[in-house]
Amino acid sequence: MVTNGDQEQQALKLNSLGLGWIRLYTSSMLGSRKPDKAAFLRVCAELEIEPAQAWFIGDNREVDALGAEAAGLHGIWLCRESGAARFDRPRRASTLMDVIDWIGGGQ
Repeated sequence: MVTNGDQEQQALKLNSLGLGWIRLYTSSMLGSRKPDKAAFLRVCAELEIEPAQAWFIGDNREVDALGAEAAGLHGIWLCRESGAARFDRPRRASTLMDVIDWIGGGQ
């Protein structure tokens, strides 16, 4: 999980949901905030993966999806609003199941 939120607050949220095992990367830990390329690239380096191999899913088109794309990742905009504007990029998912289908299909 990559967030511009506060480390302690975000860790408490994950723990309260039983998801404390998920790796958490906050802007204070990374030294940069999304959509800065440095934030995305540092997480990729920490996970020892190339940006082109990484998928980043977020609910903010500019900060999450386009920021990830600018850093060389596959940016996915999670937008559940049926009436939201359509854009050529980034790829838009209405549900997380859309993303699972894309990954499974090698798209």
